[in-house]
Amino acid sequence: MKNTKDLILANTFVLLLKKGYDSVSISDIAAKIGISRGLIYKYFDDKSELVFESCKKFFLEEFLTDVGEISLEQCIEQFIKNLKRVIKMLSEIAGEKIDVLKYNLLYAEVLMRDSRLKNSAREWSLFLKKNVLNRARKNGEIKNISDVFIQNVFLDILGRVSCLHETLPENCINSIISDIRTFYKLIRA
Repeated sequence: MKNTKDLILANTFVLLLKKGYDSVSISDIAAKIGISRGLIYKYFDDKSELVFESCKKFFLEEFLTDVGEISLEQCIEQFIKNLKRVIKMLSEIAGEKIDVLKYNLLYAEVLMRDSRLKNSAREWSLFLKKNVLNRARKNGEIKNISDVFIQNVFLDILGRVSCLHETLPENCINSIISDIRTFYKLIRA
């Protein structure tokens, strides 16, 4: 981990995945990391802020770092690389593989509870539309297909649970990655 704040955010997220939103307390987080509750409050005003920052980091910020002037295909490959990195990091902290169903359920729960995350997700979506999809269409990289359709299919692939019959979590992740690449091939011009 880079610093104490990152350590707190990552361990909070892992506890949220393991125990659920309502079952995690500041005391649980402090005990898991081996720090005082006061140190957590040095970085975060309350549990709500901590959960929001943790979820924003591990649902949004860790996946798209710098899209600059890259193509949609490069953006997808960057996202996949970051997905693998984040799942590996969280699995190491958890001491076990991350459960994709719990990840997706937590995302849905936090979106329903916290308008700040919902707004951040909306901003992320608009940013992608403006900076990646429009450029890809303008440059002839993809067919002239509705942005809403493309975004919805990507979100459906990421949020689906149909691969959860897989016995190993990495098979589920690999299935999602394969489907993202396949969908890109379908929309590519």
